[in-house]
Amino acid sequence: MGAGTGDAMPIAIYARVSRLKRNEKREPSTNGQVAVCRVRLADLSLPEGKVLIDPGRSAWNPNVKREAWDELMDRLESGISGGVIIFDLERFSRQPKDGERMIDLAARGLLVLDSESEYDLTTPTGKKAFRNAMNAAAYYSDRLSTRVQRGLRLKAMAGDPNGSARRFGFEEDRVTVRHDEADIIREMTNRVLSGEALLQLVADLNARGIRSIQGNPWDTTSLKNLLIRP
Repeated sequence: MGAGTGDAMPIAIYARVSRLKRNEKREPSTNGQVAVCRVRLADLSLPEGKVLIDPGRSAWNPNVKREAWDELMDRLESGISGGVIIFDLERFSRQPKDGERMIDLAARGLLVLDSESEYDLTTPTGKKAFRNAMNAAAYYSDRLSTRVQRGLRLKAMAGDPNGSARRFGFEEDRVTVRHDEADIIREMTNRVLSGEALLQLVADLNARGIRSIQGNPWDTTSLKNLLIRP
């Protein structure tokens, strides 16, 4: 299917923004991605199809459910949409198997566009460029995951805490003891060792207005986790 043809089928717009990690570059908003894609469709005289958005959905983790992505693939495979446009390839997917799924659909005239490039999946050159981009995106995600896991392991080996939220009993650096909360932990521990039930302790903490670091009332599970934590 060529750009600018009068009988062109609607081209779906897919936008995605993943959850940001510390020091990770902020992505354009989904609204911004959609706006750029609409301009490109207009430049190519292609009809706009359904807009599908996955906010905060990882394209690397296969365990993450992406409802809009699933709907997009259903529309492409059923022939409702004649193709898809995305802001850039990494918004599409970071799984090479998803790219191969698109290549399999190319015989139906599927058009894959991003904000700057077009991948013609019916030609060897187009397939190669598409596969290279998909593999590069997957490599970036795998490498980032490995670096994060290595960093967490190094911190653990050095005795440094992982995570961003402070723990009850510690200051924001998650190392310095917060003495008023530490006293509460000691008190609760001694009372448990003396035979008091967790339910009693929870009722006492909540009656005294003592809350978790999230500001929530205590329950038996949260108090138990606090007391058995190393």
